Amino acid sequence: MLDERVKIADLAEKRLLRDRLGYVRKVLLNCYGMYQSRGWKIEHTCVRIGRTGNGSAPHYRLEYGSDDFDLNKSFVEIGFSRRSSPEQFSGQNHEKKVIGFAKEGWSAEVETVASLEQLRERLFKEK
Repeated sequence: MLDERVKIADLAEKRLLRDRLGYVRKVLLNCYGMYQSRGWKIEHTCVRIGRTGNGSAPHYRLEYGSDDFDLNKSFVEIGFSRRSSPEQFSGQNHEKKVIGFAKEGWSAEVETVASLEQLRERLFKEK
């Protein structure tokens, strides 16, 4: 199991992701898709990854908060609404998927779309 506070940036830095740039691009495409399909503001969309496996293509979930969203609080603490319920995706094919992880199966850390965009640019320059 991966570290409790693992993020995509950590896996990219350690070169654990199978296709670092491709993985980050596809996660971002799904983030942008949530704006189109559910009206999520990009600045309030964040990503949390699954901790099972070796980190080569972890499952992930997209989460959304309101204008007073505190990234340090979990969605259990904030409470869900129909619009803000998380969407889960396969790390292999980036399609929506129901993943039955308990709270402990997900990283305690989240990443914002802005931080993933910066990571994408850095990975692109490294190519």
